[in-house]
Amino acid sequence: MNVLAWNCQGIVNRETLHALKLLVQQHQMHMIFLSETHCTAVQHNSLKKAIGLPNMIQVERKERAGGLVLLWNETMQVSLRSAQYFFIDVDVVSEEDIYEMAVHRNLWSSGHRSAPYNMGSSALH
Repeated sequence: MNVLAWNCQGIVNRETLHALKLLVQQHQMHMIFLSETHCTAVQHNSLKKAIGLPNMIQVERKERAGGLVLLWNETMQVSLRSAQYFFIDVDVVSEEDIYEMAVHRNLWSSGHRSAPYNMGSSALH
């Protein structure tokens, strides 16, 4: 499973969107988490179409800051546990395994369901 987590600090400009499209194509991404998108719901929907990943959970920006989006392809099943301004928490079933994932605007954490879920112990920076 190929996953990208990126604090993109605004995805609406052409250069950043182009870079994201290239990453998705070159690395055959299954799932993407973007933080600080600075996007509205309408812009997140446009992003979903532009990237070509059919599924999405999004948290809109507040005024001109924030914004989170989790996009994934059809090979994965994602169930939303919770989403707020700073994080998206999901269960993911992929072809390989079952995961619990918490994606925070500054932190990515993932663990197998069979193991105790501790966001701090498995964090990747």
